[in-house]
Amino acid sequence: MERYQVISKKPELRQGTFVRTIKGETVAEGFYKNNLRDSTWSGHAAGKRVFEGYYKNDERVGIWSFYTQSGNLLHRYDFDQDSLLFFDNTVAASDRMEEVKKCRPMDTSRCEVMPVFLGGGAYMTWLIDSWMVYPKIAIENGMQGIVVISCIVDTTGNTTELVLEKGVSKEINAEALRLVNMFGKIWIPGQLNGNPVRVKYSIPLKFKIY
Repeated sequence: MERYQVISKKPELRQGTFVRTIKGETVAEGFYKNNLRDSTWSGHAAGKRVFEGYYKNDERVGIWSFYTQSGNLLHRYDFDQDSLLFFDNTVAASDRMEEVKKCRPMDTSRCEVMPVFLGGGAYMTWLIDSWMVYPKIAIENGMQGIVVISCIVDTTGNTTELVLEKGVSKEINAEALRLVNMFGKIWIPGQLNGNPVRVKYSIPLKFKIY
């Protein structure tokens, strides 16, 4: 369920506070301006914070904080300066992603790294689970399964060049591509010999009818 305000003369445009709930639990809170995410947003899962950050014109700006599934701070990142302010790399990687292979806490400058998804598995899972719109026709036909989308994480940390590697149905595949496209510039780029490099990454998305 979504609750939000609209512009009276243009009801298709969201303008004002926004709350999204799933089974009565608030998963996202924020503010829209002219149908674009604006101001402070936060996300929750299982009653714990997943992230807090600021949007301007639908882009992440300023300092964002990301938390683990247990509610501890995982990453703090300044999107204005493209600067990592805090990174708890002692947290075990989830089955969705790889973290830094070898690195002292708070120091990634001399490490060989895979791309790091800011917010880790908790935020990636939140993005997929909180914003998934299961296609009605797929529900009616009992269609479910795992979609695999590959992408290129470029040298700026942007999610680009999406490719459907494994699909379920036309409608579910389209929704999976939409969800991964929402990620945007959310990675710390992979590095080789201290330089950012383009890295291909595969992301599984589970569609299950409950």
